[in-house]
Amino acid sequence: MATPTLTNLRVQEYYGLRQIIFWGIAMDKLSALFEGNIAYTPLLAISGIVVAIITGILIYRYPPVWLLRGISNLIVALSRIGLRGVEDVESLNRLIKFTGFQYAPEQDIFYSTMYPWQRSFGYCRLYDEGAAPFGMIFDCEPICFDYKGKKWLIEFWKGQYDLTCGAEIGVYTSRSKKKGDYFSGLFYKSASNADRLIMSFSLYKNGRELFTRAGKHWWLTGFVLGEFAEPHELTMHISITLKDYQMRDAFVASMRKAGYSAGQYHIYDTTVSFVFDKPYLPQPKTRTKATDWAIQRKNEWMCDIYKRVTRGYDTVPKKLKAVQRNAPELLTEIAGLGKNKKLFGSYIEGKKLSKR
Repeated sequence: MATPTLTNLRVQEYYGLRQIIFWGIAMDKLSALFEGNIAYTPLLAISGIVVAIITGILIYRYPPVWLLRGISNLIVALSRIGLRGVEDVESLNRLIKFTGFQYAPEQDIFYSTMYPWQRSFGYCRLYDEGAAPFGMIFDCEPICFDYKGKKWLIEFWKGQYDLTCGAEIGVYTSRSKKKGDYFSGLFYKSASNADRLIMSFSLYKNGRELFTRAGKHWWLTGFVLGEFAEPHELTMHISITLKDYQMRDAFVASMRKAGYSAGQYHIYDTTVSFVFDKPYLPQPKTRTKATDWAIQRKNEWMCDIYKRVTRGYDTVPKKLKAVQRNAPELLTEIAGLGKNKKLFGSYIEGKKLSKR
């Protein structure tokens, strides 16, 4: 039986397009609410939902086939040109450098580099709120505290990022004099080189270790291509070395405030070690049981297609060429692994906020 391709599965193409339209409208409204540009009213909320639903129905019933075909053909052409010279890990990493990630064959994972484009975008609550609509279903735990004149955010994530399963630790700071933190909409800059921390984590899926990451970083990540998992199936074993005892105590106090008990973490000098298996702090409002289920079925479907078309190939370059031949549209999802421009691009205003 012939291997199914994404172009043959038009239902999923329609689903993806109407998801973008639906959530684009919703997140634009949400962004405006957070920034205080419009006043929240029940009528506004209802009208936004109605418009989004009607738009989604119209796209579903009368899909713009010319647009889908045009996008599909463009992706196929670009993917063939781009992968033509990919024969080994070195050439692969040159090709994907623009994504902010590199491939580590020893663990078969992709990871963020020290100076990716994402570093200039900082972080705020809106990014976590906007993740689910773009296919990223993860648990997050933002630990906020003050230390030496700065507001700090150290956040952990684990879950499914479209076609990849992975985890992250991010370090961010703000010199804002305003009251509040991540939960009140404060914008943080990515930590400078001087504020990077020594961190490590191991990611487990149902007790099986997927990979380990360690280093002095501001954004320590790892993603397994084609692996599917529900967030509750994943566990992170984390260690973070803070700058001094004062910073360590401020971090631990914030963890305790979040809900971690004394028996859930271990302290050695300025290093704090703990397990992140379930979040204690409120999760993004865009995550609901219904939307999580729908988005995760799409993610699982893409992972199944990837595994099917790459079965029998032993290296990532060979697997990507198999994807190019049998499911070329999947390459756009691979190129957008982790937190990508679909997410950060929706909130370009964040760069302006970071300069204030």
